[in-house]
Amino acid sequence: DCCSDVEACWWSCWCSCLVFSRTHHSFGIVNSGRSFAYFVICVVSWPLVFVFLGPAFMLMYFIVSLTLLFYYRASVRTELREALQIQGDFCSDFAAHCCCIMCAMAQESRQAKFMGRPYADFITGENITGELMPQSPEDAGIWTHVQTLSLLTRLLCGLTFVLFATIALVWHQKESSLVYVLVFVSPIVILYFTYWRTSRHEIPLDVVMKLFFAGFFVATLSAMVIESLLAPIVTLLVFDPKTMKQLRGGQANTQFIHEHIVQLLIFTFLNGFLVAAASEEFTKYLVVNGCWLPHPLRTPKAVIIAYVAGALGFSTMENVEYAFGAHPTQGLDTFESQLFLLFIRSVLPVHAICAALQANKAIQRDFENIQTPILRLLAPAVALHGLFDFILMFLTFVFMGYKTGMGSNGETAVMFTLPFVIALAGFAYTWCVLRSQRERMGQGWQRVGDGDLEDAGGDEAAAMQEMAAPAAAS
Repeated sequence: DCCSDVEACWWSCWCSCLVFSRTHHSFGIVNSGRSFAYFVICVVSWPLVFVFLGPAFMLMYFIVSLTLLFYYRASVRTELREALQIQGDFCSDFAAHCCCIMCAMAQESRQAKFMGRPYADFITGENITGELMPQSPEDAGIWTHVQTLSLLTRLLCGLTFVLFATIALVWHQKESSLVYVLVFVSPIVILYFTYWRTSRHEIPLDVVMKLFFAGFFVATLSAMVIESLLAPIVTLLVFDPKTMKQLRGGQANTQFIHEHIVQLLIFTFLNGFLVAAASEEFTKYLVVNGCWLPHPLRTPKAVIIAYVAGALGFSTMENVEYAFGAHPTQGLDTFESQLFLLFIRSVLPVHAICAALQANKAIQRDFENIQTPILRLLAPAVALHGLFDFILMFLTFVFMGYKTGMGSNGETAVMFTLPFVIALAGFAYTWCVLRSQRERMGQGWQRVGDGDLEDAGGDEAAAMQEMAAPAAAS
C-alpha cells in the first residue's frame, strides 16, 4: 500500500533522505538537520573519493558507506518500532532499507501521520502547523510577508542563489549571470498577476514559494528520469535498430527524412504527447497533490495559485536548461541566442496554462464533488502540452527535409507563429472554462472556514483536518 499516501510515496521515491529525517524528527528520535547532513556528506564524498583515489577505491568506499548508511537507518527504524511496540527485529529493518528503501521510508512516514505527529518542515524540522500569514495579508507589503517565511524557504532561496552564482563563476561568463536573473522575470510577473495583486490572502507566500521550489528542483528531476526511461522505448517501438542508429548518429539528412517521414510523424507524436507532455504534466500534478501542506487549500483560487506556482518552478528550471543549451545561430552569438530563446519561452507560458487546466479539474473534484479520475484531470493539459511539443518537433524535421520555398526567415516565423497560436488558444480556452466554473459555483468560489472544510475541500481537506486535530492535542 505504498501508493495510498501520495505525498509519502512521491517524496520517498525522489528524496528519501528528506522523508527519513522529517519522520524520525517528528518522533524525537533524530535531529532532522543533522540526519540530512549525514546523507549529504556521504553522497558528496563519493565523487571526491573517485577523483582523488581512483575508481577501485571508490567502489569499495561506495559499498562500505552505503552499508553504514543502511545500518544507521535500520537502527533508527528499530528504535521507532520498539517505541511503538510493533513486532519485528533489526534484521527485517535492515533488509527493508537494503532491498526497498523507498517503501520503507513511505511506510514510516505514513505511520507518523497515522499517529498524528505534528507537521514538520523538511531538513529544519520546524513546526509550522499554523497559518504563515501576517494580519490583514491583503493590505500587508512584501516585506511583511517575507518575514513570515519559514526557515526552509529561506534556505532554498539561498541555495538557489549560491548554485547559480557558483555556476556563473565556474564558467567565467558575466553574461550568464544576467540570463540567470532574467529567467526569473516571467514567473515573477505571472505570480504577481495571479497571486500577489489580488489574492495574496488566499494562500501563504511560504506555501507558494515551497511549491515553486518543489517544481524547480524535484519535479524537473523526476520528469527527466521518467522521460529518459520512456524515450528509448518509444524509439525502439517506431524504428528498427539500423534506422535508430542513423537517427541517434545525427544522420537525419534530407534523404533520411524523405524515406522515414511517416515513422518520424509517429515518433514525434509519441514523444510530444507521451514522453514529454504526459510525464511532465504528471510530475507537475504531484507537486501539489504530493506535498503535505500545513493547512488545506480552502478556496478554488488557492488551488489555481498552487498549481501555477508548481508549474512555474518546473518551467523556470526548464528555461535554464534550454537557454544554456542554446548555440550561435542565424547571425546571433551564444548570449544573444540565449536571450532570444528565453524571450520566446517566456511569452509562451504553456506550463502555467496547462497547470490552470489541471486546477480547473481539481476544483471540480474537490469543491464541486464531481468524480474526476487522474486521467481525466490530466487529459486537457496533456492535450495542449502535447500538441505544442508535437508541432515543434515535427516541423523541425519537415523544414530539414523539404524545400518549402519560405526561406530560413519564413520557416523561423512559422516555427514561432504556430506555437504562439496554440498557446494563445489554450489560454483563451482556460480563461473561458475557469470563468464559467466561477459563475457556476457562485458563492462556492469564496473562502470557507475551518468548520466547512469537509464540504468545500473534498477528501483531502477532511484528511488534513483529521491529521491536524491530534497534532494540536499533542
